[in-house]
Amino acid sequence: MLLMYLTHKMKLAVVAEAIQTILRRENYPQPYEALKELTRGKSSIDKKNIHQFIDSLKISAALKKELKMITPFNYTGNINKF
Repeated sequence: MLLMYLTHKMKLAVVAEAIQTILRRENYPQPYEALKELTRGKSSIDKKNIHQFIDSLKISAALKKELKMITPFNYTGNINKF
């Protein structure tokens, strides 16, 4: 049970980091603070919650589509820089 919980939290952290990184790339104002609203104090966050959050952002439809495609399995962070 603990492993499942930690795995879920780690996956959420990966997706949140990816969203924040892309929002920074696009010069979105205060991406950390925007994500904090989504992630802090929540006992569970799922794909539906993340997509609702993305839909609430004032960004282009193309960027929303890009963000919704992020998963813990396809986000590599800054590894491409190395």
